[in-house]
Amino acid sequence: MSIPRRRDRLPRARILSRPILISLVVILGLVLSLYLLRRKVAPPEAIDTLQVASQGLSLNGEEISLKELWERYAKVRTPRRIDVIFDTQMPWGESWAIRDTLKRLTELQANLTITGLQEW
Repeated sequence: MSIPRRRDRLPRARILSRPILISLVVILGLVLSLYLLRRKVAPPEAIDTLQVASQGLSLNGEEISLKELWERYAKVRTPRRIDVIFDTQMPWGESWAIRDTLKRLTELQANLTITGLQEW
């Protein structure tokens, strides 16, 4: 007759025991859901500055044509804002095409906000 094997009196802590495993999965799920919710929050509004002068247009300090401006903002998906600054020395009627283009852009794009048209 053989002697039975002696069992350890202290229970072994297994990392993958059922309650610990369930807790780890729940915590991982919470962290993942918080990460995904943060990504879904509306992105901050990008702000551009358009300066209108008799020499031409400049967007954020770089020269731009009216056609390039239209192409850039015609397919806006993220919230954007354009602050328009008109030169007070511009001849009367020279800025009408620019104003009409900007107004059409705001009518077409719900994510685009243009400020500064009301003052001029």
